[in-house]
Amino acid sequence: MLFELRAVSAIRRRFDFLYPLAIAGIVSLAWLYLILWVQLIGVQRLRTTTDFVAFYAAGRIAQTEGAGQVYNLQSQRAVEEVVVGHTFQADEVNPFVHPPFVIPLLEHVIQPDYIAAYQSWALVMSAFFVVSAACLVISLPRLLKRDAIILLAVLILFFPGMVSILNGQDSAILLLGGAIWLYGLLKRKDRLAGLGLALTIIRPQISLALALPFLFKRRLVWWWYCVGFSFLAAVSLLVMGPEGIRSYFGILTVSASGEGYLIHEWAMVNLLGLLRNIFLNISAVALRDISWVFFLAAIVGLCLLWARSKLILERHIGLAVILSVFASPHLHYHDLVLLLLPLAGSMRLALQRDSLCAASLAPILSALSFLLLINHMVALPHVAPYLLMLALVLWLWYSDRLIKLFKRKHVGLLE
Repeated sequence: MLFELRAVSAIRRRFDFLYPLAIAGIVSLAWLYLILWVQLIGVQRLRTTTDFVAFYAAGRIAQTEGAGQVYNLQSQRAVEEVVVGHTFQADEVNPFVHPPFVIPLLEHVIQPDYIAAYQSWALVMSAFFVVSAACLVISLPRLLKRDAIILLAVLILFFPGMVSILNGQDSAILLLGGAIWLYGLLKRKDRLAGLGLALTIIRPQISLALALPFLFKRRLVWWWYCVGFSFLAAVSLLVMGPEGIRSYFGILTVSASGEGYLIHEWAMVNLLGLLRNIFLNISAVALRDISWVFFLAAIVGLCLLWARSKLILERHIGLAVILSVFASPHLHYHDLVLLLLPLAGSMRLALQRDSLCAASLAPILSALSFLLLINHMVALPHVAPYLLMLALVLWLWYSDRLIKLFKRKHVGLLE
């Protein structure tokens, strides 16, 4: 025991020199993101070819025609043509396929001026990212105040989150729900976990994959998920009315079809995207069918894992998130923010076992953001996210063995 304590102390001292490196990584990422943001806002072609065009159209339609018309493709096309400054074909519309409960937020945030609306939406989503990162940090054990601040900054600057901000997306809401869910699970607050999980319904396919296993273990999470989902469904019905809800389900078929409407399956960061980039000679329909079969099999597998497990631990949560992300039939780069959940689980394991400290974790997270950024800019398919998912699964399930080997090495050196 004495040697182990000395080893832990030696490990922590050894990593003290990494604090300046952690701060340098934070500052570098922040400056780089600021440059990307200024460039985006300053170039008309860039700011009008992002997903925010669809969000802007939804907000303006809700303000001028009523929320019930938000999912009308003709109305969306009319607003988007004004934004981009030219007409286009019907299947070139960037459709708004997000749940109706987002519309009241858009209605209050969106302004007639497109740039001002873009900046306001980015500010609101950034605030959600900060709250999400805070939830993840307070779920970590044995953190000094300095360590907590550094990790908070690095988590906020996770590259997929910046992709979401630049693209005008709402992945911050998805992460917020996931972060609350993770915090509730780890702190044994199942009611809170269920309510947080309900917020992830902003991506229905991911939400269902994460929720259904709780029918077999910690069922209180499932029931409170149903409570939260029912509340959001009631809000949606109140906002849209029955006809508007039918329009929403109708436009979901556009997204599920994978054809036209800027769906870009080849750019997805999931099994379907991987298949579309590898098997170029196989029809998109066949690959889409394979993706859906794998998605359903993943849900069944998670349900079986939950049913057979005595406890739901970090490794189970991390695997569920990674599998849900990879198997999701529709997932683009910005939704990789959910990988912060298995990353947080991995950090918990490292901190609990004193194998690493915050000074070493922060540079690792910064390096991951730089790696994801470079891979995002250089080529398709995006190899780095797939490697990160694999590495996280291996660490979450085999960290005990790796940490024992790591500690044994340092204890041997001290002896």
